[in-house]
Amino acid sequence: MENTHVSRHSHARVSWLDDRLPALARLRSLGHRFDLILVSAVWMHLPRAARERAFRVLSECLRPGGALVITLRHGEDAAENRERGFHEVSGEELLSFARSRALVLARRARDADTLRPDIDWETLVFSSPGPSS
Repeated sequence: MENTHVSRHSHARVSWLDDRLPALARLRSLGHRFDLILVSAVWMHLPRAARERAFRVLSECLRPGGALVITLRHGEDAAENRERGFHEVSGEELLSFARSRALVLARRARDADTLRPDIDWETLVFSSPGPSS
């Protein structure tokens, strides 16, 4: 399913594909590999049981030398967490997944949410070994 509002305002070379983590079955069936994968404000929607598989699938979609960027939402807003289906997430969990996939942590930062004082965002950038690594 295509988001027509978004796709109508996209560059002509952008292809939209409806797919879901953890499997990304449609994307993987195309055989594409990417230099950059951005998973922004998504990870907290995945239950703990699905996250290791999701990380593996994402890492398999990287080209050698590519980067995987994942943002993690931290903070307490119990009503919003229940309503929107958020799960507790951890940078340490991602680091353990990265070690098992031979990805290297290139950058890690934590920043306050500009609108909600009780929420902050952790960004982890992982790099895939390059062709000569």
